[in-house]
Amino acid sequence: MPPKRRSPNTTDESATFRSSDFGGRRFGSGAPASNPRAQPDDRRASRPPALRDTLIPLSLALLGFLPAAGAAIPPAETLLPDDTLAMVTVPDAAQARALYRRTPESQLWNDPAMRAFSERFTEKMREQLIAPLERELNVRWADCAALPQGQLTCAVVPDGPPEAAGGATALLLLLDARDRREQLTQVLADLKQKWVDAGRTLRTEKIRDRDFTVLLAAANDVPKSVRDVLAPPRTFSDPNGGNKPPVPVELSPAQAQAAAVKRSYYFGQVDSLLVIATAQRPVERLLARLAGAPIPALADAPAFAANRDAVFRDAPLFGWINPRPFLALLARQFGDRPNPPELTNGAPENVFFLTFGAAKILSALGVSSLQSVAFSLRESDDGAFLQVFARAPESERRGLFKLLAGQSTESGPPPFVPADATSCWRWRVSGPQAWTLLEQTLKEVSPQVAGTFNWLLDSAAEVAQQRDPDFNLRRALLASLGDDVLGYREALPAGATDPDAASGLYLLSSPQPYQLVRALRTLFLLLPQPEGDPEREFLGRKIYSVLLPVLPGAEPPKGGLRVLYFAAAAGGVALSTDGPLLEEYLRGVDTRAKPLRAAPGFAEAAERVVGSGARWLSYENRGGMMAAAFAGLQKDTNYTSAFSALLPLPGGLEMVREAVDARAWMDLSLLPPYERVAKYFHFTVGALSASTDGITIKYFAPTPPELRRPPR
Repeated sequence: MPPKRRSPNTTDESATFRSSDFGGRRFGSGAPASNPRAQPDDRRASRPPALRDTLIPLSLALLGFLPAAGAAIPPAETLLPDDTLAMVTVPDAAQARALYRRTPESQLWNDPAMRAFSERFTEKMREQLIAPLERELNVRWADCAALPQGQLTCAVVPDGPPEAAGGATALLLLLDARDRREQLTQVLADLKQKWVDAGRTLRTEKIRDRDFTVLLAAANDVPKSVRDVLAPPRTFSDPNGGNKPPVPVELSPAQAQAAAVKRSYYFGQVDSLLVIATAQRPVERLLARLAGAPIPALADAPAFAANRDAVFRDAPLFGWINPRPFLALLARQFGDRPNPPELTNGAPENVFFLTFGAAKILSALGVSSLQSVAFSLRESDDGAFLQVFARAPESERRGLFKLLAGQSTESGPPPFVPADATSCWRWRVSGPQAWTLLEQTLKEVSPQVAGTFNWLLDSAAEVAQQRDPDFNLRRALLASLGDDVLGYREALPAGATDPDAASGLYLLSSPQPYQLVRALRTLFLLLPQPEGDPEREFLGRKIYSVLLPVLPGAEPPKGGLRVLYFAAAAGGVALSTDGPLLEEYLRGVDTRAKPLRAAPGFAEAAERVVGSGARWLSYENRGGMMAAAFAGLQKDTNYTSAFSALLPLPGGLEMVREAVDARAWMDLSLLPPYERVAKYFHFTVGALSASTDGITIKYFAPTPPELRRPPR
C-alpha cells in the first residue's frame, strides 16, 4: 500500500383457458401497450435536484457493478432499517452472473453474427462512459471489476428521525467483496490517494470507530458524457421515422443552483462490505446493526415480511418500495395551486388551461390505497419471470386500482386470433363500473374538469336528440357496455420496417351491440368527421367511420388523419383503423390454419402467469416485431423499443433499458440480417390478477426453442 500523504484539503474529524362468447364468436386477452414513439422526452428537464445528486454515488458504484461470487455479510433486509423507503438487491452476484449468461439476451450479444456490432458498442461505451469515469475518479475499471462477490444493494432510506420535518432521504449503496476484502482495501486506499493528488476536497470521519472518507462534490462534477447517459438530454421521436437532434435543455435558476452545491458522499469499508452513502446517519445505523444493536430491520417490517415467501424467496434479484413517503413528498413539492377566477368561472374550454396539484390527482386515482410494491426477477432454463405485487387491500381500493382489479373471469385468447398475431390483450372489466369510476375521478380532480366533461357529452347528445328526442346518451352507454375488452394486431406485412405497422382490431362486448354503436356514434360526434358519407352498408350491417385526432405534441401522420371504422357485431362492437380487417371479422369466415391459443408453447407459458382470478392477459410476439425492427434499424430509422431490445439486459428490465440512452454507441450498419439471430427472439405473456390483499402482475418470457437445454 502506498504511504498516505496529507493534503491541505484533507482533515480528520470524529463523527388452462375457457373462452367466453362474444356473440357466437369467442375471444380472449390483457392491457394495451403504450406507443413508445411519439412523445417528447423531457426527463432531464423535469428531474428533481434530489435525483440529480444520485449521479455521484451511482458513478462510484458503476465501476464495481459487475456481478461475480459468495457471504459472511448479512443479507440486505437485515442490514437496512425498517423505515427503508425503497430497495433493490442482488443477494448472490455469482448466482446472478451464472443465470445471466444463459439468457437469450446474453447469448445474442455473444453470437458471432453480432461480434462486429457488440465490439463497436463496447468500444463506444468505454470511450463515452467508462473512460470519462476513470479520468474523473482516477481509478481503472480493471481494478474494480473483480470486487463484487456478494450482495449488490441500492436503497433509499430516511436521513433523519421519523418526526423530523422535510422528509430528507439518502441513498445507500452496499457491495460485498467477500474473499476479496484485501483487494477492496487496496483499491480504496489508492482511490483516496489519487483524489488527494488531484486536489479533491476530502476528509476522514470516525463513525462508530470506523474510518469513512467523505468526498465533497456537486452534481456538476460528474462528467458531462456520464450525465448524458444516465440523464440523457431531451429528444423528440418522430412518428414518421428519423430522430431529431436533442433539444437543448436549460436548467431553471433553482435547478442550476442545486446542481452546483457541494454535498458530502461517505464511503468506507466494513470487513468485506463497501458502503457508499449520501449522508452520515444511514451509515451510523448500518454500523450499529452490524455490531448487533437491537435496531429494527427491514426484514422485521410487516409490509416487507408479508412478501418474503410469495415474492422474494430464492429470487436472484428483488426489490421493495414503500410508496407513501414518496407520495407525501410529491404532495409537498407539487401541492394544489389556486387557479385564476377567470379560468375556474369561465367557459368550459378554459379547463384545458387549469393546473392541478399532484396530491389531488393521486388521491382521485386511488394511489393513496397503495401500501407497498414488491417485485422480483428470476431467470431459469425455462425463461425469465417477473412478478410485481402491489399491496392495496380490497376494502381500501379506489379509482384506478379498483378499476384494475376488474372482474374474475376467464381471459384466454379467442379462436379467431391467429397464431402469427403480433400482439393480443384482453381485459375483463365492467364497462358501467369503469364509466362510473371515470366520472367520479374527474369530479375529485376538479369540479371544472367534470363540468367540462359533462358539457362535451351534453353537446354530443343534443345533436343526437335532434333526430330522436327520447335518446339518452348516458343511459344508453350504461345499459349497453359489457364486461370484456379485446384487442389484437395481425402479423406484420412482408417487408415491413416498422414494428408498429401491424393492423389492429378491437372488440367491446355488449348485451345490446346496436345500442352501443349508437352511443359511440354520438360520442364520436366530438371528433373530426370524414368527408362524404360516414357510414356504408356491408353484409346487412352498417360500418361507420370517424377521423382520429392527433394527440397533443405529436406530428400529423403522413397521408392525413387516420380513419377509425366501427360496426355492431354479434356480441359487441368491433373497431379498427383497417377497413378490410374489420370486414374480415364481420364475415365470420375463419381462414386461419392455427389460432394463437394452439400455438406451440403458448398454453404452457400462459399457465405461468395466469392465477386464480385473472382479470387481464397479454401476449406479444417479439420475434415478429424484431424482424421488422432489424429491417428498420438497418435503414437508420428511430425505434426506441428496437434500440432497447438490443441491449444485453435480461427480460423484465425494460425500465432499465429506457433509462439508459445507448443509441449513440450503436453502429447500425454492423447489424447482421435478422435471420441469423432470429433464434434469440420469442414471445412474452403477462397477466394481472387481484386478491383481497392486492394486485399481482406476472410477466414471463419463455426461452426460445432453439436455446433450450435438452432434458437431463
